Amino acid sequence: HLDELTLILTAGELRMSDAERITAIDRIFTETEDKLVFLRHFNRQASLLAIQRAKERQDVQTMQDLYKNTP
Repeated sequence: HLDELTLILTAGELRMSDAERITAIDRIFTETEDKLVFLRHFNRQASLLAIQRAKERQDVQTMQDLYKNTP
């Protein structure tokens, strides 16, 4: 998107009317915003997964400690 935006904004690169440029910029903004929303969701899910794995690791360690101390 950055390359496309650079082309749109650079004078003389593309022959577009101001309305076409604004439309293209709006489209790039919307697509970029969609990617940001996805990325934030993905990061939240990855963080939750990391927390769950850490808890499971701790649970396994606790169980191992309990069984080691059982006569």
